[in-house]
Amino acid sequence: MDKYSITTMLTRKIKLVRIEYGYTQERMAEVLGISKKTLVQLEKERCVASWPAVVSLCVLFRDSDIIRHCLGGDPVELVETIAHQ
Repeated sequence: MDKYSITTMLTRKIKLVRIEYGYTQERMAEVLGISKKTLVQLEKERCVASWPAVVSLCVLFRDSDIIRHCLGGDPVELVETIAHQ
């Protein structure tokens, strides 16, 4: 896996993670440090999340079943490995 594949994959899963945690779009955007408008665009797959947003998603939602299933293990360890390549 590389930054592009993880970013693309997790962009498609942001809405599911938000629902998994029971967050509103406003709350999810606040937690990730992005605007609600950007979150809406990501959830509609009109754009791809930035690498920092994906790292935040992996760190802050590391216990998400959805993220763990997508990445096949510890999401924090994976993004650390990829960031240092």
